[in-house]
Amino acid sequence: MIDFTDREMINAFRMHKRSSAQMPPSGTKRLVQFYAVECGLKALHMRNEGKRLTGECPYFSIVQHDIRALLGNLNFPPKLYSKIASTILSPINKKGKLIKREVAPRDYNQMWRYGAVSNEDEILEKELDAIIVKIEQDLR
Repeated sequence: MIDFTDREMINAFRMHKRSSAQMPPSGTKRLVQFYAVECGLKALHMRNEGKRLTGECPYFSIVQHDIRALLGNLNFPPKLYSKIASTILSPINKKGKLIKREVAPRDYNQMWRYGAVSNEDEILEKELDAIIVKIEQDLR
């Protein structure tokens, strides 16, 4: 894992936040929101732990991209992220069999990076926006 400073994580959060705010609703917007949330939550975790570098936080190797776990670890109000849960994508045909696809919050980035669409995308986009607002407040 490459080390990043707490300042870099905060700057990344704000950069992704600004970029996503200028985008129309889309998977790309949600992907950028997701990364804003991940960077912001990790910056808050670092602050709470008194750490300056991401490599000083072994928890990050465990949690990786799981924003739901990060939200819980930081004691965010559960009602703020109640919709951040596993979501279902349309099934795909694999050798004549329909394969169900369930996406956990830790894999949202893959879902949106590869252009998949979930029935909950609009709801998730709104919830990510609310989480971004809370992170910004907590970073002040």
